[in-house]
Amino acid sequence: MGGAIWDRFLTGRDREVFGGAGYGAYGALPERPALILLHTGIEAERRALARLACMARRPGIPVIHVLEGREGKEAGPDRPQDVLPESAASDIVLNRSAPSAFFETDLMGHLNLLRADGVILAGGDTSDAVRATVVDAFSLNLRSVVVADVCFDRWEASHALALFDLDAKHSNVMDSAGVQGWLARLPEGLFALPPGAQ
Repeated sequence: MGGAIWDRFLTGRDREVFGGAGYGAYGALPERPALILLHTGIEAERRALARLACMARRPGIPVIHVLEGREGKEAGPDRPQDVLPESAASDIVLNRSAPSAFFETDLMGHLNLLRADGVILAGGDTSDAVRATVVDAFSLNLRSVVVADVCFDRWEASHALALFDLDAKHSNVMDSAGVQGWLARLPEGLFALPPGAQ
C-alpha cells in the first residue's frame, strides 16, 4: 500500500486487517475493456476526462460518456459532439438518473455488443457514482479498473476511502500513468470501431 492516497486515513488495526486478509492485491485486468467516463459537469473535471478519453482512443478502446441527470438530455446516438464537444463520433453517450451507470440505462447492452469483458472508470463522485458503478460491474462479472487521479469527490476523505474500499474488494485502482502503460500492452484492433474514430 506504500504511498496510496488513503494511507493517512487508516488506523493501525485497519492496516493489520488489510495486510492479513490479502486485500488490495491486483486482480486480473480486463482483456477487452471499455472506458466509462462519469461526468459531473464541472469544467476542470471535464478536461481531465477528455485527456483520459484521448489516451483510450489511441489504442482503439471504446469510450462511453455517462451524463448526470439532464446534462445530456439532448444527446442522441448520432450526435454526441453536440453535448460533449470533446467526444469523438464513435463515442457512446448515455444519461443516468441514479448513481450507478448501469441502473436503467443501456450500458450493459452496449458492453455486450462490444464484447467488453470489463470497464475502466473515471469521473465523479468517487464515493457515489464511481463506487456504485464499480459495485454493479463487479456484480455483473465485469472486471474493473478505477483511474484514481481522474476521479473526483467533494471531500478528500470520502474520495480516498472510497478508493481504498474499491481497491480492497471490487476493483483494481491505478493512476493514469499505470493505465496508459497497460493500454499500450493490449493488442491493436480489439474493437471494430468506425474508421477515423481513433
